[in-house]
Order: sequence, then C-alpha cells, then structure tokens
Amino acid sequence: MSERIEGFPPIVFEDSEVLLLGTLPGEESLQKQYYYADNRNYFWDFFCEYIGRDKKPQSNEEAVSILKELKVAL
Repeated sequence: MSERIEGFPPIVFEDSEVLLLGTLPGEESLQKQYYYADNRNYFWDFFCEYIGRDKKPQSNEEAVSILKELKVAL
C-alpha cells in the first residue's frame, strides 16, 4: 500500500473574487510548504508576469500576501 500524501489547506479570503484550482502539490512544494514552489513549475512565473510583478514569491507568507492583495484563492 502506498503512503498517503496530504496537500495544503486552501488559501481563501473573505473577499476572494477569483479561484484558481490545481492538483496535489509536488514533493518540492511540500518540502518548502507552499503552493507551486517547485522551480520546474511555472505557475508563479506566469502569474507574476501576468500581474506585472518582477519577482516570484520565495516563501508561503509572500505568496499568501500576493494572493490576498489580488483577492485570489487557491
């Protein structure tokens, strides 16, 4: 029997206007403890380019701050 992998709880705010859905976090994301942390995943590259931000988040706290500011739930 394989080991059960637990993902992260959703990130949602009372004023969220957009919901982005993904799949179970990968191993690197689980180690770093935030969504899309794996350097091979281009979510933050794409998202930050879309919102006009030069640098992608380097921690969960920074990622949550960006999402909250933009009213985006994951």
